[in-house]
Amino acid sequence: MSPVGDARELLRTGRIAEAERVYEQVLDQSPDNIEALNVVAIGRVARAEQAVRDATAGTRRKSIPLMR
Repeated sequence: MSPVGDARELLRTGRIAEAERVYEQVLDQSPDNIEALNVVAIGRVARAEQAVRDATAGTRRKSIPLMR
């Protein structure tokens, strides 16, 4: 199986971090591989969103008084 095929199988079985590492290796060899770019980008966005959620966990929105 090709590295892309291996990565697809890892994704299919829920091994997302491993699949992302394989796709990053694919990008080292083929930087224009759309499938690999897409999966790596989605993984990075998901981690960034989780980091924001973690950073704001437990904080409450404070109301800002409106000026009249």
